[in-house]
Parts: sequence; C-alpha cells; structure tokens
Amino acid sequence: MKKRIKTLQIDALSLIMTIYVIVVLSGMLLVYHDFYYDILETKYTFYSVCTIIMLISIIVGLYFKAQPLETFNNLPITDFFVILWGIFIVLATIFSPEKRLAFWGRDHDTGRYTGCFLLLLYVVSYFCMTKCYKARIWHIYPFLIAGIVMCLLGITDFFDMDLLHFKEEIRESQRYIFTSTIGNINTYTSCVAMVMAVFAVFYGSSKDLRNALIFGAGTIISYVALILGGSDNAYLSLAVFFGILPFYLFRVKGGIYRYFILMASFFTVLKAV
Repeated sequence: MKKRIKTLQIDALSLIMTIYVIVVLSGMLLVYHDFYYDILETKYTFYSVCTIIMLISIIVGLYFKAQPLETFNNLPITDFFVILWGIFIVLATIFSPEKRLAFWGRDHDTGRYTGCFLLLLYVVSYFCMTKCYKARIWHIYPFLIAGIVMCLLGITDFFDMDLLHFKEEIRESQRYIFTSTIGNINTYTSCVAMVMAVFAVFYGSSKDLRNALIFGAGTIISYVALILGGSDNAYLSLAVFFGILPFYLFRVKGGIYRYFILMASFFTVLKAV
C-alpha cells in the first residue's frame, strides 16, 4: 500500500511536469496579447507565470510526500555546475552597481528581461525537469503543431497576407523585421530552426510510412518558413543542423538514405523559393 501511494505521488509530480512542458513548449510559440506592441513582455510573463505555478505545484507535491525524492541524492556533475551557475548569477546581481536592472534585466524601454529573476527560473525549471519529468514522445507533438502554425503565419506574412492583422499599424520600415507570432525576424528563424530540427529527426528515424510522410511534410514547411525568414540565423542553423545530424541519423537503419533526402529536399525548396 505504501509503495502504491509513493508511486502515485511520483506520478503526480510527473503529471505536473508533463502539463508544464506541453503548455510552455506550445504556448511560447503562439501566445500574444497586444499584437507586436508587447510581444516580448507577454511571452516573458507567460513563461514566468507557468514556471512559478509549476514550482508551487511541485513544492506542494513534495510536501505531502513521505520522503524526499530519491533522485536528489547523488547529484550528477551537471547538476553541480547548474547550481554553481545559479550562485554566480546571484553574486553578479548582488555586486552589480545597478541591482534592480541586474535582477529584472530591463530598464524602461531597453533590455530583454534576461536578468537574475529569469535566469533563476531557468535553474528551477532545469531541476524540476531532471528530477520529476518523465519524457514521452507524444509530449513533443503539441510543440510541432504550434510550430507549423507559427511557420504558416510567417510564410503568409512574407506574402503580405497578414492573417492576424499584426501589421496594420506597424511602421513601413519595420514591416519586414517582425513576423508571425514571434516578433523579431531573428528570433522567429531561431524558433523555426528548432521546429525544423525536430521534424527532420522524427522523419529520419520514422519506421512507419505515414509518420514519415507527416514529419517529412512538416520538414518541408519549416524549410520554406526558414528560407523566407531571410535571416542570417537561418543559414547558421542549417549549417549546424546538417553538420550534426549525421552523428545521430547514420546510426539509424536507413538513416543515410533519409539524410540525403533531407538535403535534397532543402535544396529543392531553396531553388523553388
């Protein structure tokens, strides 16, 4: 009976983390409030609130456990480096001549919120992920769906369709440096690159023909979105992606064949665009 209760408690923590991962991964790509006017603030607030709610839920779950998580014993070396990083963040903030700016990472209309508060949230989410989260392949699917929506909106923005009416009041000089539900074109292409990488890896390792076709189609769409983004980030991401992918894909049955299909597909899309 005690073993069953303990299992339920651990499963509850895993469920909390599963919800958190799905909501943050998919929500960060699509969430917005007042179009591009507060896009950065909205995504920052969204991530912060989700992480704080997750942390409170985990603390409550741990409070009702009979004993601490076993995974907090014998911490791996990576955990110690993350703890050390967190200590340096706090010390840098304490000794900063502008403590408020160092903590929040923003001063009026400048900065991008990368201060002590946000960085410590990264530390917190890291430990919650590594200690409580049980990864399942389907957890990434909402992220891919949100990613395709983001890519399609970016593609339609390139053709001035502006389906969400984000650009009705934007300056003409800034019209093409903001796109989709992300905002800045460089950030957008970085997000598209992540979506493309996941689709391509899933395509390369798919054993089922239907899945291969679905993931292949997603890869093609992300290729188009990445190229139309026209950012240096896009080509740097592609160079790194095609350089690293063989280390994984060449170990998979049929991986070499799929790798060259991915390369041929990219150059075909590039020529078509």
